Amino acid sequence: MNYTESCDRTASVVALKAVDAVIGWEVFEHWNPEQIETIKLNKNEIIRIGYIPIAISKYTKNKKIAQKFIDYVISDKGKSIFKEYKYFFNFK
Repeated sequence: MNYTESCDRTASVVALKAVDAVIGWEVFEHWNPEQIETIKLNKNEIIRIGYIPIAISKYTKNKKIAQKFIDYVISDKGKSIFKEYKYFFNFK
C-alpha cells in the first residue's frame, strides 16, 4: 500500500505504471485516457465514494465571501464547471 500527496500524483503513479491500481477519482481517466482506465465500484464497496464536503471554516475572517463561494460552487454555473471537467457531482 502507498499513499500519494495529491490527486495529480495518484494519477501519475498509475500512468507511469508504478502501481497496479489505485482507489481514486473517475476524472483520472479523462486526464490520461491512454494510460488510465476507470473501473467503477458499487457504492457499497467503498464507503463515501466520491464524497468531497464543502464548508465554511470556523476560523474564516469573512463568512459572507466564503458563503458566496459555496453558493457559486453549488450554482448551475458551478455544477457546469464540474461537469465540463468530468468530475462527479451530487449536490444536496
